[in-house]
Amino acid sequence: MNLKLSDNIKKYRIEMDLTQKGLADIIGVTVGAVSKWESGSNVPDILTMMDLANFFNISMDELVGYDMSSKSLEDMCRRINELSFAHKDEEAVKVANEAMSRYPHNFKVLYTCAEMYYRKAYMSHEAADAGTAIGILQSSLNCLSQNRDPDINEFTIKYMIAHMYSIFDHERALKMLREINYQNNLCNEIALMLLQLGKTTEAFENFSVALFRNFVEQEVVTINTAWAIITTGRKADYQKALELLDAHLGFVEACSYREKLTIMDKVKLLPLIDKACLYSCLGKEKEMKACVQEARQLAEKSDKEELSMELPDFFKFYFTTMHVPVYDALGEKAVAGVDIDLQRKLDEIPKNRRKYIEKVVECWNQKSN
Repeated sequence: MNLKLSDNIKKYRIEMDLTQKGLADIIGVTVGAVSKWESGSNVPDILTMMDLANFFNISMDELVGYDMSSKSLEDMCRRINELSFAHKDEEAVKVANEAMSRYPHNFKVLYTCAEMYYRKAYMSHEAADAGTAIGILQSSLNCLSQNRDPDINEFTIKYMIAHMYSIFDHERALKMLREINYQNNLCNEIALMLLQLGKTTEAFENFSVALFRNFVEQEVVTINTAWAIITTGRKADYQKALELLDAHLGFVEACSYREKLTIMDKVKLLPLIDKACLYSCLGKEKEMKACVQEARQLAEKSDKEELSMELPDFFKFYFTTMHVPVYDALGEKAVAGVDIDLQRKLDEIPKNRRKYIEKVVECWNQKSN
């Protein structure tokens, strides 16, 4: 095992912007003692090392620099997860407590233990388990700078804390969810919490926002996926892309009021153009022309009318009158918006597939009858 105590004392002292005298004053030793520790000519006693580890906010193993500590740490975290997923909670708690005692300031240990208690509380709905999970998660936030997992961040930890509060303190959970509701991505969770608190009107406002947000996200992902399939030239996936676009167009129809032309008819334009591109790639000219003509007629009708941008006027599954800004990605005029989209397609498509998009453009430029 490789001991790096002297190097670590110096490293952590400098990281905390302390002189040797500053550290000596805090720990209660002489400057000479600190100097000898850092030169390696002497070592602190065990109680002083514990004070140093506590002050530097690290484990004893990290301070001393045992090479074996990392392996032991990984083994303990893996064991905690194995026991937790096997629902052997008592054994998992025992290993977790041992790990936290040994590595009280290590992010991976804290987060692993917090996840274990999170799962335990999720199953038991016991306030004690939830409270323990919250305490460990909050401690992990203080060590977040150690984290190397890109899937874990401040948002994910605070979301877990809010979820734990929902077990025994709905008001506190609601407050936390609102604080991290970036881009309305937690409106569904907030709505459920509001229902628990009997705030029905506000709950449906959030449900409505969540429904529309999911609708928009589905539209964007569907169109992007279809275009990716068109550009890669994988003919085996063309039929799947057509089915995906049809499924989305069916969803648009289901979410629309049919009494009059609305902005939802404009929403159909880009999926229809993508369908036309796919049919062109497949050599199905008749189907391609049908899609283009349908899109052209919808675009021209849309440009002749002033379409409301208020959600309650065009999105059927909107259960509130609360105003939410809606951005029309096609622009003020539908025909001009499709023109721009087709030009972008021509610019992006590989040269060996450009001819298929050119056929769609040629068909689009013929005004509808």
